[in-house]
Amino acid sequence: DRAQSLADAGNYAEAARAFDAFVQANPRSPLAPNALFGAALSRAALGDRAQAASGLETFLKQNPQHPLAKDAEQALAALR
Repeated sequence: DRAQSLADAGNYAEAARAFDAFVQANPRSPLAPNALFGAALSRAALGDRAQAASGLETFLKQNPQHPLAKDAEQALAALR
């Protein structure tokens, strides 16, 4: 929730760090894929296209059937 609140407030650098910290602390959480996705979108908002694309690729590789997979594919296409 904290990471998403930071992203919603436009604090993308802090949001990306918070999403990363969540994934690192909770790699098996059902919310970990959402945090990977959020971190990638936060990096995209910061203009870090390479890191954003890498994060989206990781998300898709690990979660190809996730409800956000189509959104991740679209975001990845927009970054390329």
